[in-house]
Amino acid sequence: MAYDILDDYGAFRSDLPSLLETNANKYVVYHDKTNVGLFDTFDEAAMFGVEHYELGNFIAQKIEPQVPTEISYSLRV
Repeated sequence: MAYDILDDYGAFRSDLPSLLETNANKYVVYHDKTNVGLFDTFDEAAMFGVEHYELGNFIAQKIEPQVPTEISYSLRV
């Protein structure tokens, strides 16, 4: 089955209220609709995702109340 970024983004959006309670301003990685890690920086989250799931097979999102309605891709290595 092909990876669908919208599935992970939907899971993130569903989990956002509970994530905000304890992890605001951290970064979270989702793969296969599952929260697989919390990180202090985007770079840590992105590197974890690349090392474990390969680029293009996960999302790394900042946990904040104002979540963009569009998904953007970026990676700083």
